[in-house]
Order: sequence, then structure tokens, then C-alpha cells
Amino acid sequence: MGQQQVLLILLVTVIVGIATILAINTMSNTLQQNNIDVVRVELSVIAAQMQAYYQKPSALGGGSKSFEGVTFNTIVFQADTINASGSMAQNDNGIYSIESATSSEVVIIAQPASGPAMTFDNITNSEITQRATVSLSDVVMRYEIE
Repeated sequence: MGQQQVLLILLVTVIVGIATILAINTMSNTLQQNNIDVVRVELSVIAAQMQAYYQKPSALGGGSKSFEGVTFNTIVFQADTINASGSMAQNDNGIYSIESATSSEVVIIAQPASGPAMTFDNITNSEITQRATVSLSDVVMRYEIE
């Protein structure tokens, strides 16, 4: 009877251990996907702010029908840190960068914080990159996995 109880305790311990590992993996994947989704929403907000900048006259701090000169300092975006030139912003969810800005479109890159180690000035360390190309009439978003 004692051996059966020890075997039963071992079996229960192994099952609970496996269930715990599976739960941790599931939670990790869910948190990473949630972070990616939040970055997608924030990228949409940035795109809308860029379109508002485009339409605003320069006297009101806008682009006067151009995306040239747009920075994270000239739009409304909640960032913890913005670099000196205003081309990169960082918050708890990820790093956002203005890749290019012409008179007709602006390209924004976003990298979720849930990927591998990232640094603020070098945005090449993430596996998942979200890219948004913004024009006055359209926002095209796509994912790149490195």
C-alpha cells in the first residue's frame, strides 16, 4: 500500500509539473501576441496623427499638405522617450521609427517589445517588424519576420 501511494504522488507531481510548464508557455505566447496587437493599434493611431499633420496648415504646426518634417514631436503620441531628432519613439509596448517622409507619404516602422532584446538606437534586434505606409487617403500595414 505504501508503494502505491508513493507512485501515485510521483505521478501527480509529474502531471502537475507538465501542466504548469504548458500553462507558462501558453501565457508567454498570449502575452507576446497581445503586445503585437497593441503595437498594431498604436501604429494605427500614429498613422491617423500623421494624416492629421498632413492636413493641418503650417501656421498651426502641420505639414500644409505634406508629410515632410513630421516627427514624433509634431504629432500626439504617448511615448516614454523620443530621440533628439524626433524620428524614434519608445514606450512600454515597443519602438517606433519614422523610416522616411516625403510630401505624399510617410513610412513608420514598429517593433514590439515582446521580441528579443531591443535597444532604442538600433532597431534591428527584433524578429517581428510592423511597417505602415501612410498617405492622405490610405494606410497600408504589413508584417516582416526576420
